[in-house]
Amino acid sequence: ALPTGAVHTLEHLLAGGLRDHLPHVIDLSPMGCRTGFYLVHDGELEEGAVKLALEQTLQGVAATEHIPGVSALECGNYRDHDLQGARDWARRVLEAGLSVQETVLIPSGASSQ
Repeated sequence: ALPTGAVHTLEHLLAGGLRDHLPHVIDLSPMGCRTGFYLVHDGELEEGAVKLALEQTLQGVAATEHIPGVSALECGNYRDHDLQGARDWARRVLEAGLSVQETVLIPSGASSQ
């Protein structure tokens, strides 16, 4: 699990970066267990496009010196950030290489029974 400061910083950086590289991104949010992120988008995306966009975004995270949206007006928990932790994680992921998990679509009208 990642420390909360690094996860929070990654949330800010990944959400904005992915919106720059992928159409129709609605949100990127951390999982409660702090082991990954959920990407929510409208429409269909090809896994290869997501992989490329994530790689480009992680390269930006690894090089950035600025966290967007970090003020009392913009962020409810603006004091809990760790830019160096986010940058280190991005570098580790890029060095390890990215793989794509198959997308699982939930049919509209599906019940939770």
